[in-house]
Amino acid sequence: MQVFVRSLWLTALLIGATASAWAADGDLDLGFGENGVALVASADSVFVSTGLVVQTDGKILFCGTGPSSDGSHHVGIVSRLNADGSPDRTFGDAGHFELDTRNIDRPCAALALQRDGKIVVATQDVADETAPVLDVETHLVRLETGGTRDLSFGDGGVSRVNFIVDDYDIATALAIQPDGAIVLGVATRPNRLGIARVREDGSNDSSFGVDGRVTIQFPLTLYSIADVSDILVDPQERIVVTGSITIDNVGRTAFAAARVLRDGTIDRSFGSGGGVMVAFVDRSAAPYPALLQDDGRIVLAGWAATLAPDFGNETYNVAAVCLLDDGTLDPSFGSGGMRIIPLDLVEAGAGVAVAGVIRRDRRIVLVGHAQMASGPSRGFMLQLDEHGNDVEDFATQGARIFDVGPDERNALGFTGIAMQGSKYIIGGTALRERPYLQTTFAVRVDGPLLRGHSKHQRPPPIPARTHEVAP
Repeated sequence: MQVFVRSLWLTALLIGATASAWAADGDLDLGFGENGVALVASADSVFVSTGLVVQTDGKILFCGTGPSSDGSHHVGIVSRLNADGSPDRTFGDAGHFELDTRNIDRPCAALALQRDGKIVVATQDVADETAPVLDVETHLVRLETGGTRDLSFGDGGVSRVNFIVDDYDIATALAIQPDGAIVLGVATRPNRLGIARVREDGSNDSSFGVDGRVTIQFPLTLYSIADVSDILVDPQERIVVTGSITIDNVGRTAFAAARVLRDGTIDRSFGSGGGVMVAFVDRSAAPYPALLQDDGRIVLAGWAATLAPDFGNETYNVAAVCLLDDGTLDPSFGSGGMRIIPLDLVEAGAGVAVAGVIRRDRRIVLVGHAQMASGPSRGFMLQLDEHGNDVEDFATQGARIFDVGPDERNALGFTGIAMQGSKYIIGGTALRERPYLQTTFAVRVDGPLLRGHSKHQRPPPIPARTHEVAP
């Protein structure tokens, strides 16, 4: 079902390109790129981003998929824009670094920055091309700040991570601890979330868990398929891995999270024996971003879909949950810690949160794609307060729909967000039909100038608007 959701926005269309001239919270910054929009790849290239990070100097890194330099296959690519949205041609080869990957599902799954500015990328490759069953393993690649391979990392710039649990345990989330150690979130069969850790130099950290690996088992079902979406390191250096697990024999999924201590020991004080499962009544659901509040609460956001007898006709809404430090649902958030947020743009339409950030005033900012009556999807920005309520002073019911696209392309939706000072950098995917070209663009959106934290009394929780939810 999650493959369907991801393909929904990768195959959708919307019309036009407009931008507001007012520099209010959520408005496009027309001084960024060209008329507010920057292409990450050249106008005649295909580039689909799966990761977005803003450096301390304001430069913007993208990790994605595109054609190899010889055009023979698709590979992972790391690209960089200058802070103003112009191409950074000093990075790698004229702004891009090509990873040594083949035609695999996620040739560039995640990226993160070290303290010294070096770039760590999670990719994947075939472990053994002669094996009768496809065995795919995760590779970590580290780049110097200028976009060249760091040969001092791992073995010639590559660290190979293989769980040896099944034939397709691929890292899809990446974070770096304060001491420089690198942790990866990995989904393994059956119904397990996993974490791997390597040292800053790329060597396996055998002191973590069992030989550098930890797996957290969730209850088994007929399908027992898990998916990892994000990984966090909290101030106590506990590691939280999040994703979805299957919860019944018809394939319904739910939000899931697990936490381990710094040494890889499962944190039994979190949830039920180290794991948390949050299901929406009569819905299938999965998170994408995991966001950490400064008081230790964890916000997960993604989608929840009504069940439909015929696959493909489900109704998807943005969904969010908030967990307290011990893994229980936060009763002050939404309805008992959960919130379904229909954007109500078209009957039985789809709304999915793909990425997010938490501001210093604790507002939750989510971006993603929403189906439109005039076209299948459009990028949206959604703001909630720390209790999951709509932010009334932002757009309409806390949500704003963007009709932007570079040149004659139509934007499909937003895929990533990061802060650049007080402004948001948002990555999106755009499509031109003739000739068919799909690529990544970026916009810069105005945000508030924040000074410190906003402290206020918690209001009473507001219930979900359209559906009863329960754990």
